Amino acid sequence: MQRLTGVVQHYDWGSHGALAGLRGEAATTEPEAELWLGAHPAAPSVLTESGDSLLARIETDPVGMLGGGTVERYGPRLPFLLKLLAADSPLSIQAHPSPDQAAAGFAYEESMGIPRDASNRSFRDNSHKPELIVALTPFEALVGFRDANATADFFSALEMETAGWLLERLDRDGPKGVVEMMLSPTVSELDELDVTEISFQLGEACRAYEGEHWTTEASVIAKLDQKYGGDPGIVVAALLNRVLLQPGEGVYLDAGHLHAYVGGLGVEIMANSDNVLRGGLTSKRVDVPNLLNAIVNDILDPRPVPMTEDGRYLTPAAEFELTRIEYLADRAVDGPAIVLAVEEDTTVSNDLAHMVLSPTEAAWIGAGEMAQVASLGLAFLATVGPTTTLVEG
Repeated sequence: MQRLTGVVQHYDWGSHGALAGLRGEAATTEPEAELWLGAHPAAPSVLTESGDSLLARIETDPVGMLGGGTVERYGPRLPFLLKLLAADSPLSIQAHPSPDQAAAGFAYEESMGIPRDASNRSFRDNSHKPELIVALTPFEALVGFRDANATADFFSALEMETAGWLLERLDRDGPKGVVEMMLSPTVSELDELDVTEISFQLGEACRAYEGEHWTTEASVIAKLDQKYGGDPGIVVAALLNRVLLQPGEGVYLDAGHLHAYVGGLGVEIMANSDNVLRGGLTSKRVDVPNLLNAIVNDILDPRPVPMTEDGRYLTPAAEFELTRIEYLADRAVDGPAIVLAVEEDTTVSNDLAHMVLSPTEAAWIGAGEMAQVASLGLAFLATVGPTTTLVEG
């Protein structure tokens, strides 16, 4: 059991004050978007007392660090990655690949000799990336395709000149067909439509919308248009469910579901991957062919994921489980696990060690180690998912 020092990622959509505020510090000059806690090769955490990389220690002694059962299921790697995410402006429209797509894409880019940190790389590892985001503040997001009939009603209500194009393609091929038309139009479509103009018209129509039913949806699209006017990804965003998570609520996203986090502070857990296929609203690479290959036409129900009485968020993911530890709760933990303090102090202790974690600080509990975790405010526990994953509700 050791303290764990994470890595802050300074993406341009990050917050200057959210993570700093949790630490009790003044706002930063550079945006802080994510705090990574785990053993991903791109940004592995450090075991604070020894100064060793968690990734290096796992690679040296995988069974000792992870346990034989975890290594048998996932190989010599920590299967999950835990993050604090602070978004002051919207993230890109994106989806994540399936296990087969991730393995094939990674192998292809490796064979092409593309450096793993290159800007034109889409598959930085060979894993899929199911993920769960849990709100710490009100958290706005666009998640999964909305029911096509509802989307048709939304486009009709906006009274755009080019709504006919969107409605025709939506009726014929579903929401994925609209994504394809906007991001990769056919030659015949290019002769008759301008995707940039459609995007501008959508933004203008959402700003002018005076109805009642689609107010929040029009508002978020107008917000995206203010920053990314003319980006075809704005039309893609209009196909998605808009949700506002309240603190404690979480939403789960599996492979192929388009999403974009719009703003807020949250705890995020995912399979140990950094594979992101973007479809717009970003200065980073937009990989249209792989994105279209990955996304599914399924409608997603945006209801918050269920949580058990003892604070476990129930998802289908096998790689991870996230547990909420609330005020004065006392929890026995068997590693491998990461404990993250969020509000007030969290105590992690066993017969050999005792540590107090301040907000944003974390602890690593290795395989075979038992510990008691108690929080004076709020903490989160990240563990490997159960062998059999059952989702209630």
